[in-house]
Amino acid sequence: MLGNLKIRKKLLVALLPLGLLVLAATFYSSIEMVRIDRWYSELIDRDVKALQNVTDARAKTTQFGQYLYKEIAEPDEARSRAIDESLNQTVAEYHAYEQAAEGESPALAPQIEAAGALFDRTVEDARPIRDAAIKDDAQTAMRGMRTMLEPELEKSQQSLIDLVARMHELVDSESADLTVRTHRTFIITWIVILIGLTASVGFAVFVVQKEVADRLEGFRAQILDV
Repeated sequence: MLGNLKIRKKLLVALLPLGLLVLAATFYSSIEMVRIDRWYSELIDRDVKALQNVTDARAKTTQFGQYLYKEIAEPDEARSRAIDESLNQTVAEYHAYEQAAEGESPALAPQIEAAGALFDRTVEDARPIRDAAIKDDAQTAMRGMRTMLEPELEKSQQSLIDLVARMHELVDSESADLTVRTHRTFIITWIVILIGLTASVGFAVFVVQKEVADRLEGFRAQILDV
């Protein structure tokens, strides 16, 4: 079939493998890039938001302790009750962040729930201290804070610190996997293009050799014979 084609058409045929493989490489690269972009978006929307919610929940445990000390130090009963309402609001905000983090990171839901259970126990154990603070019994309240509640708050905060570290590891791991996939896509794309380029150049050289160089050699031989 190629023998019946002119040199120009044969050279165009030589470029066909390059064109086909470039199209295939572009198609593959486009699909992979769209998928990688979607995975990165999911990583940001899901894991990073979950990390932010856990960090905000940790801030609420610190705020809870600060409000307790503020309530103990407040001698006015009306203001103490206002601070006590702020404590209830802080607990509600903590649970809102906790539920959001569980929805965004189901794989870590058990760890998130375990940290929430520690905080709930701290809130429950703080009830006598809050009652004493409202009654302006600062001595009893401070004794309860130092002997019981401070260690519990520290334990609750540490559980969230460990959880944040674990979530950082997961985000870094997923990001590294996506980076490796991106590099692999580039490598495969260039390998396919180079294969097409090699095949096209090889075939073009073959056509030039057969259709041009060999014919010129034959024509030269005929002239020499004459």
